[in-house]
Amino acid sequence: MKKIVLVFIVLITGTICVFAEEELEEFKEYGNNCAVFNTVDIFTDEVSHIFSCRQSEFLDETIIEFFVNGSNGQFIVAISTGFQSRFDEEVEIAIRVDKNQLRTGVWSYYSEHDFAISLNDLTLFNDLLLEIARGNRLAIRVGDKSGTISLKGSANAITDFTKRIAHLNIFNGVE
Repeated sequence: MKKIVLVFIVLITGTICVFAEEELEEFKEYGNNCAVFNTVDIFTDEVSHIFSCRQSEFLDETIIEFFVNGSNGQFIVAISTGFQSRFDEEVEIAIRVDKNQLRTGVWSYYSEHDFAISLNDLTLFNDLLLEIARGNRLAIRVGDKSGTISLKGSANAITDFTKRIAHLNIFNGVE
């Protein structure tokens, strides 16, 4: 049975259309926190591939998601640490897998949905996927709010995800 879901879509123009209607396909869970799935645009049949890890704590949910447009190869990394009362267009972020390098920066922020977004940064995309595949715990800070995600199952999820996006030649592979 197909479900209608709401996801981020990266358009050809490089802008983000947040929460467009799509059908969910080929959903597979890995461990307790990670999943890989495809979405199909109900109007254009365009396929997007998503790798997601999330962990809930009380009312907040810490999330990292990798989105790839299967048609044009555009991609984003999206992170969230739950609800925030912030209306800025940009936000300071920090990401760290286990004891690896601390990654900091300023990302675009979508306050309506509490996500910080990095668009088409190939080095970040590849390095984070590799670290997450090998890691045990991911720490994320968006603005002043932080959270962690257990990465149990992430290696198998990333193997699945990278097979789905292999035709786009954007992932360097797990060493």
